[in-house]
Amino acid sequence: MPYTLRNNDIVNIEGKHWSPDQFLAQLKFEFDRLYEEGASKRRMMSISFHDRIGGTPAMVHAMEEFIRYTKEKPGVVFMRKDDIAKMAINDPATPVDNSEEKYNN
Repeated sequence: MPYTLRNNDIVNIEGKHWSPDQFLAQLKFEFDRLYEEGASKRRMMSISFHDRIGGTPAMVHAMEEFIRYTKEKPGVVFMRKDDIAKMAINDPATPVDNSEEKYNN
């Protein structure tokens, strides 16, 4: 299921020593591009947050601001990983990887 290193608090906050404002700017830039592309094809954004980093007061504030920012845009939905999986499985437009069949025959 979705997991990202691009929008990951461990990589960017701990690893690159970004401030919460820098992390927020990254999320907004990523979202804006995906939202624009989403006008013509399905797009999804994943953010990896870990309680010991993303749960700090400054990071909680940054995430609250990001959620407010994205909720202003029509058509944006927030989904849990299991709901994303169900949507993908049940959508006939989801590409299917049949490479395992080659190896099982």
